[in-house]
Amino acid sequence: MSSLLRIETRLQATRDAQTTIAADWLWEEMTVAEWDAQVTGFDAKKAAVIVQEGVMLGRRATFDNSIEQLHDRTVLGLKLARVKWRTDAARKAILSTLSAEGKVRDVVEKEAQEFAAVWAEFDAAWAPDPLGTLAAFNTLLALCLTQENDYKKELTKWRDLAEEFNQYAKEAEDLCQAWYAAATAVFPAGTPQGDMIRGTIDTGTPTPEPEPLHIHAVEHVGNGDLRVTYAAGGGEHATTLTLQWKVEGVEPEFGHDTAVTQPEQTVPSGASAGETLRLRVRAANSAGTVYGNEALITV
Repeated sequence: MSSLLRIETRLQATRDAQTTIAADWLWEEMTVAEWDAQVTGFDAKKAAVIVQEGVMLGRRATFDNSIEQLHDRTVLGLKLARVKWRTDAARKAILSTLSAEGKVRDVVEKEAQEFAAVWAEFDAAWAPDPLGTLAAFNTLLALCLTQENDYKKELTKWRDLAEEFNQYAKEAEDLCQAWYAAATAVFPAGTPQGDMIRGTIDTGTPTPEPEPLHIHAVEHVGNGDLRVTYAAGGGEHATTLTLQWKVEGVEPEFGHDTAVTQPEQTVPSGASAGETLRLRVRAANSAGTVYGNEALITV
């Protein structure tokens, strides 16, 4: 049973037990109506997270589809441009500096922007089949940027709601534990109320906060790919371990992430030569979120 499900089950059982013995004893800190509100609040916050996750995933799917189209059109356009200007030494040299090998969204957009700028400079009216016009290419690029912004907004909302829900669940768990301690003190084992409480409420050990997972070493292995090695003994109790990174001095937030594979993994960062990346590991479960050390590497 997951930690959140266990807390949800215990919260409902505690509310039911308090309702059953309300005529004999009421906990001074919570009325039955307040326990009802606690259960209702838990359900509402859980539902909000589920709904927002669906919205976020929908935005991501739409964005990813557009990014895939943009990448494919950049690849095609760059190939056709190199054929068209193959005998123009100056333009051939400029085209040789462009790339369409991005593996992450931000890099795909950057490569598309660079290609669009060269396209406009060389011949804005050039519209080979099936690439189409520069205007159509720029429209797709603008759509990707808009969809990225929409996706990131929904992602932030989902993360905020999830953190709020996790905190609410933790507080509910604390209330349930306190109620149980008080109720079992009032009703010893062997009394009808005491046996009912002990027999219907699962007092399994609550999930501890996750331990941070630290990065031991980061190595650039070419083409923006990084080999990340993790320190031994970290990440205990985490239900999710996520490697996050950002371009230092360019991106304010850790906008790139991938699931952690221990003890090491190779990650396509999408970084360009000369860029410095800052990396960290996010460890999370229902009890909280912690971060490991931050590591820097210049590609």
